[in-house]
Amino acid sequence: MFPRKLFLALILSLSFQSSIAAVFSVTSNADTGPGTLREAIINAAANGEFDKDFINFNLPGTSQADRTITLDSALPELSSNLVINGGTQSGAKFGLSDAKIAIICIQGINTGFKIIDKTDVSIFGIYIQYTGTATFPDENDGIQVAGGADIQIGEIGKGNVICGFLYYLTANSHKSTGNVTHNITLKSNFFDVQPDGVTTCSSTSTGFEDIGILNVNGLLTIGGTVSEGNLFVHGASVGYHPNLLGISPTAIAIQNNRFGINYLNQQKGNGLSMFFNSFINITTIIEDNVLAITDYGLYIVGGTILGAGGGELSILRNFIGVNKQGNAISTATGTGLYVGNYSSNVQIGSNNTTDANTIAYCKPLALVTSKKIKVSKNSFFCTRDLYPMYTSSVYVPLPAIELIQSSANSVSGKATPNSLVELFYNDRCKTCSPETYFATVNADANGNWSYTGALAEQVIASATINGSTSEFSNGISVDISAIKRTSVTCKGLGSVTGITAQGTVKYEWRNAAGAVVSNQADLLNQPAGNYTLTVSSSVCSKSILPFTIEQVPPTSFPSYIISIKHVCLGQTNGSIELYGDSKVKSYRWVQVETGTNFYTKKIENIPAGSYQLFLTDVNDCEVDQGEFTLKVVSSPEIVEGTGVVVNDACGQKKGSISGVVIKSETSYTSIWIDEAGNTISPLMDIKDLAAGVYTLKVTESNGCYILTKDFRVNNDNIDVTPPLANNVELCTAGIITIRVSSPQANSSYRLYKNATDTTPIDEQASGLFDVSVTESTSLFVSRLIGTCESARKEVKVAIGLPQFRIANTFTPNGDGINDEWNLPGFENNPQATVQIFNRYGQKVFESTGYGKAFNGTFGGSKLPAATYYYIIRFKGPCKPLSGSVSIIR
Repeated sequence: MFPRKLFLALILSLSFQSSIAAVFSVTSNADTGPGTLREAIINAAANGEFDKDFINFNLPGTSQADRTITLDSALPELSSNLVINGGTQSGAKFGLSDAKIAIICIQGINTGFKIIDKTDVSIFGIYIQYTGTATFPDENDGIQVAGGADIQIGEIGKGNVICGFLYYLTANSHKSTGNVTHNITLKSNFFDVQPDGVTTCSSTSTGFEDIGILNVNGLLTIGGTVSEGNLFVHGASVGYHPNLLGISPTAIAIQNNRFGINYLNQQKGNGLSMFFNSFINITTIIEDNVLAITDYGLYIVGGTILGAGGGELSILRNFIGVNKQGNAISTATGTGLYVGNYSSNVQIGSNNTTDANTIAYCKPLALVTSKKIKVSKNSFFCTRDLYPMYTSSVYVPLPAIELIQSSANSVSGKATPNSLVELFYNDRCKTCSPETYFATVNADANGNWSYTGALAEQVIASATINGSTSEFSNGISVDISAIKRTSVTCKGLGSVTGITAQGTVKYEWRNAAGAVVSNQADLLNQPAGNYTLTVSSSVCSKSILPFTIEQVPPTSFPSYIISIKHVCLGQTNGSIELYGDSKVKSYRWVQVETGTNFYTKKIENIPAGSYQLFLTDVNDCEVDQGEFTLKVVSSPEIVEGTGVVVNDACGQKKGSISGVVIKSETSYTSIWIDEAGNTISPLMDIKDLAAGVYTLKVTESNGCYILTKDFRVNNDNIDVTPPLANNVELCTAGIITIRVSSPQANSSYRLYKNATDTTPIDEQASGLFDVSVTESTSLFVSRLIGTCESARKEVKVAIGLPQFRIANTFTPNGDGINDEWNLPGFENNPQATVQIFNRYGQKVFESTGYGKAFNGTFGGSKLPAATYYYIIRFKGPCKPLSGSVSIIR
């Protein structure tokens, strides 16, 4: 037992010794070799992952070039329990950043660090730059994370700089349904800017956001204290899809970051986009950030309003469109904060005025198809389109707010009963925006509320109950839901109508040149162009985005089918008809020569000449469709001497007529008619004709002329070769078969009793005739092609014992001469039986009808040369024939 315990202890001791924490020092800025970063990463992985390893830097020299590592190939993937700390390098930090080590990725090295399914990995104080070119959807990441846990990028005093990549940091972005990372922390980093915090990266790579994070379970921490905040020069994107993965994130904290601006607060891109799946339950806080606006400053979308997901969302003390000093940082006119399809409670600001979000120089809020959203004690100023905040809300009905009376010392109104009413002063730009909060009052059970005290400015109010906030009051609410735009057409000038605004307001319409064109709500009788409406009251004004009055061009009509009937000589029977559709309101034809107008789609009984067509569309625009000409029709001509006639042969209907030429200025139709008056074809070339007269009838399409011409097809007889047939011998009266040799497919055959008979006793296409005979006689066979018949061939029929010429020898030696024992005339006795025996009485051949002659073989083998004996038996009373035949080889 003791030795076994000692052995186990030794094994455990060796196991622990194989994974002891180690510090690997980088002393060379080469790509590979001793003391390089690559060697340190490989050695750390080889050291095992039980204890934490450290990669520190001790490069010689103090210049940035001395501390720059240019990679010739991608670095190995990082191992677990590893800290890469560029802050350990001596020398000054690069620019305004915390980085002391630079890593350069040239073209083709698409990732700085890869952390794949690894745990507890930290990267500090590194400047990672890509100098190549990458385009979407390349996998080009400064730091790529997939799976794993506890990943930290940067910390106070040791932030990283990532520059020039298509994506600066990604987490599970390339395999969003296959990886989950537990806990990610980003602190004190610069993204998409050089270490001076201002200069953009020189790479031609163009991404969409600085970072893209998907599928993080546990904690996602971006920033923290003021010193821990990150700089995202081109924004960031965070997304969750845990319903596909079965994970449940806990919390997201995004604090004290700057999105879409550089270190000098100059706008460079969008802000922050966040996408949540419908089944997650996560608490999210977004606090103390500065966000620039291109389309949106802060864009948050949940998976579905019906799902359980989203979790509590708290948005406090952020500056959107302005910096923390209140100065504008965005020139775009997008939306400051968008919340859509969010299924849990949303808090924008709080009951504490120090938690106010400041949003300016944009549309501050767009709240779309979400549940409860509380908007409290924020500061909005110099806004655009504050009203409405809500596109739609799942919380129905929304609280209501109304200001009824206002004086220098009091204000009162109506709101949802028992709601809290927050009061604000109008903003500095007089856009009816709630910039400065000053009081909260309660609405009573009847919804009445009031405030007494000196008022410094126009008052704006909101109502909140059950965690849901109303629209803001006292602004100018412009309703464009019933707007109607009338375009400029041939009927008249255009208009914009249906716009309404609450309260006592003034309207001012200006055209694109800035001139005032109307002071009414409806803009009437104006030419095409862009117009701007300003709605104002005594204290507020609201500019609406330009409205456009379109110019509707005349209809471009399709190429309609037009039917033209030209004029017969000496008449006025022409007509033109256009087959229009619903685009055509009316028609006008003008006879060019006389100026006469016609107003129907079809004009009839008109003389030859030119006619101009004008179509009027539904907007009363008349469009010239061109000129159409009616001609005087001349007669068609069947060209003399044309037409090839092929006669019929022996009545077989092999005649044809082809190649008739017709000259005509207009279209025509033609038909062929036989002698009985039947129409046989509309084609110009006809075939399969019997002998006869055929008439070509040509009708000019306008009905002015009808021409006819006769063509005769004759019947030609041909000489027919008589058929061949063998004489027949029969031992007794009965049925005989007469066979025509090699009957032709295009022929039939007749059998006559006498050479001069006019009526045959039988006719067969096969050339086979079965005839009953009682005595020796002669019959006659002829060949018939169509109506042409050959001379008759005599076939002699002999009754009595057949007089066969039976050979007594044959030589089956394969030379093609006398190789078979032939029995001429035997084919006329199909029921006779032939048997052949050797001298021992063994039967070596038997055949009925003798369809295949005896060739001197038996069972597939050659019979020896010898004498053999035959018996031929006939059907009926005929006596058999017998004799011998010798095989000579």
